[in-house]
Amino acid sequence: MGSLSGGPVLRLLRAQTAPLLALATLTLVTAVLTVVLPAATAANLDRAAAAAVGDGADVRLSARVPASEKGALALDRAALDRRTRVWRSLMPPTVRDIVDRPETAVALAESRPEPKAPHSARLLPTWSPEVEARVRYVAGTAPATGDDGTVAIGLSRAVADRLGYTVGSRLTLVAGEEPRIRARVSGLYEAASPADPFWRAHRLTLRTERRTDNRTGMTWEVAEVLFDEAALARLAADGTRAFGYTWRYPVVAGRVTAERAARVPSDLQALGGRLPAAGVGGAWRLDSGLGDLLGGYTARERTATVLLGLAFSGLVAVMAGALLLTAGLFTERLRPALALMRARGASLPQLARAACGPVLLAAAPAAALGHLAGRWLDAGPPQPVSVPAAAGLAALALVPAVLAVREHAGPPRPPGRPDLASARPSRRRLVAEGLVVALAVIAVVLARRRGPAGQAAPGGWDPFVVAVPALLGVAVALLVLRAYPFPLRALTRLARRGRGTVAFVGLARASRQNAVAVLPLTVLLLAVTVAGFSTAVQNTLHRGQERVVLHEVGADARVFSARLEADAVDRLRRVPGVTGAVGARAVPGCTLSGGGADGLLVTVVAVDLDAYRRVAGRTAAPVPPAPGRPDGALLSKGVAAVGSTGQIFLECGNEPRIGATAAGRFAEFPGLPPGTPAVIVPMRLLRGASAVPSQVFLSGDRIDAAALRATATAVTPETLRDGEYLRIRSETLRKATDAPLMRTVSAAFHHSVLTAAAYGLLTVVLLLAVGARARSRAVAHLQALGLGRRQRRVLAVLEIAPVLLCSAAGGWALGLALPAIVGPLADLRPYTGGLAVPASAPDPLATAVLGGALLAAAALAAAADAAFDARHRLGTVLRTGE
Repeated sequence: MGSLSGGPVLRLLRAQTAPLLALATLTLVTAVLTVVLPAATAANLDRAAAAAVGDGADVRLSARVPASEKGALALDRAALDRRTRVWRSLMPPTVRDIVDRPETAVALAESRPEPKAPHSARLLPTWSPEVEARVRYVAGTAPATGDDGTVAIGLSRAVADRLGYTVGSRLTLVAGEEPRIRARVSGLYEAASPADPFWRAHRLTLRTERRTDNRTGMTWEVAEVLFDEAALARLAADGTRAFGYTWRYPVVAGRVTAERAARVPSDLQALGGRLPAAGVGGAWRLDSGLGDLLGGYTARERTATVLLGLAFSGLVAVMAGALLLTAGLFTERLRPALALMRARGASLPQLARAACGPVLLAAAPAAALGHLAGRWLDAGPPQPVSVPAAAGLAALALVPAVLAVREHAGPPRPPGRPDLASARPSRRRLVAEGLVVALAVIAVVLARRRGPAGQAAPGGWDPFVVAVPALLGVAVALLVLRAYPFPLRALTRLARRGRGTVAFVGLARASRQNAVAVLPLTVLLLAVTVAGFSTAVQNTLHRGQERVVLHEVGADARVFSARLEADAVDRLRRVPGVTGAVGARAVPGCTLSGGGADGLLVTVVAVDLDAYRRVAGRTAAPVPPAPGRPDGALLSKGVAAVGSTGQIFLECGNEPRIGATAAGRFAEFPGLPPGTPAVIVPMRLLRGASAVPSQVFLSGDRIDAAALRATATAVTPETLRDGEYLRIRSETLRKATDAPLMRTVSAAFHHSVLTAAAYGLLTVVLLLAVGARARSRAVAHLQALGLGRRQRRVLAVLEIAPVLLCSAAGGWALGLALPAIVGPLADLRPYTGGLAVPASAPDPLATAVLGGALLAAAALAAAADAAFDARHRLGTVLRTGE
């Protein structure tokens, strides 16, 4: 028996070097991808989380503490440091990990200076150790309060110039009923480093800011003035003042990962709940927009993770199928040698060593090396799935060899000719196929029941849910295989009646495929499914983003503010490139009465709907035409649901009461958040100052963006220019599609499609390689009968054409239908701002690309067949029986 495990086995290895090298290479590449793709996606999601935080995000702990609460006061640096340690001990680990060192400040009430400063100024006396360390005095000296009863203060040079103060100026600070503060300007300062990000959150320390009372229209300017630590203790001595304490913790965006982002909102709530029990006195509160920022990001990231998980699970199935196919190619070539060894008396362990040993020697080192190479590439943080994936690859490659050895466990069986067009499946196979279909149905039901919320908790991933694309792909492939023989029989009969032999032989060989040759149909179908699903989701996401932008802008451009200049519409209409303009006025917080809805707070939108629809064009699709009545009003669904009918009245603050008649409903209006209780009335119902628009919708294909910005700035009151007041549809859409999370999803889907396409083309080559020897034998005999070179290439294409067409049609249909099949699991509403998600539809360009890929596969088949034929000469094949 020794000879059976020595020389013959070595000769087998030398004879099968090519398939073993192919197996090792594919295992290496697949192992690299199992490390790189998850790591790169995780890194992109982390970057998207950091971008969602942006610059200037913070966590603020603050309280207004009266001086009578001695235990709640911190009057020196040591006391501030002790309080800082208390806050840090209360922070959950996630919050503690993402924040930087705190910036502390103690401030008095906003005070009016006397003698009265120009520009109706208000000053905010503040002591902050962090600010003191970041300014340099360019005139006078830093505040140093003495015993003369006067508080020394420092001002920014820009603030002093604006308000007319110089070093030595004396003033009195008046804040309501609190005792007056006699102050003296001891010095003027500038920022030591103006580019320091610190100043983004401390602008009032360097310059004044204009404030406006929207009810009265009064405006004033506010700025901080600095006093020293000694002044703090003196001001607290009389026990009559209130001190505002603030601990601002800047958020370090680079420390925010996708995993931490998911926990931050709940941890911030927990921190807020711990403040009253801190035992430091005062009514402390937590202020941070971080929870809202990361809450919205987490909803979008959860959806992205689910979608990418579905795409990657299908891709993993494609990789596994291609690896099985490559290992099966080696096993198929080894099968005659195994039969010969068994006939000569080899035991099953000897057959196992001959079949499994070479596979293990090729796959195991390649999987380990691929894993290490993927880690070396450092595409992102290593993911836990990568190590079991590398081990699974080596184990998966052994499956065909184990099955081949198992065939020799019983008594010898006569060789048969497998024929898909006539063979009857065994009961065992029918049961296995029924089990796969049942598992696919169960996976779909679980996916639809759980939805994306079920995937949010740690460990929430259900294996069945993750495996939906793979299970559905295998189930559809089995159904295709069941239907495959019927058209094949019909085509074979038609080909038999023809005069040529190429079509008949090609279709006949397509129907005579063994188990290894049938596997490519499943692999190709899964590859096309991944491509179809990815393109369908990308197309839906892109149309959803367009939908959101159309809702936010409402036209080609929109200028908006709390109020605009009276001539805003005319001035904006004269901007180069603008072809139409219509004004509108939106007033929130109005009271609706009449029609059974008394006291309901609504947003009133006054606009000429017909003019708006003419200007907005296709962007006005969700907005109905104007009612037929001159005073007709349209009600949102929420307002109409409470029974508002007939005559209604709207009261908006001090503006004249508006009377209208409810004449219809509307679903949405540009700029209004979905679900906002609102009423649309004709612009003609407004009178006097209330008729001044607060937004202007503009149309035009080639609007001069620079001129539009300049005019938008001019028609927006100076006090309202700090925020956003102009949106251009093309720019807004570009920002939406270029958002980090959208780029991450798009890149992951592109990588999935490209990888699936590469493995699909590899499958075509392997499909030809599996039947290369049998085809060479058949072609050799036909060539002796006069078969030409071009006919040989056509024969190779016809042999794989049924598999290509069936897998492409089935996979593409499944990929396009998969978003609808999984239902709530692929909820895209976080990307559409709550608006209705457009139905997924095939992308014409992607469909054309699929057709081109089929042609490329056919050309590859012809080229691969030529390469295979070049290795075999006609005389050698006929003489050796190969």
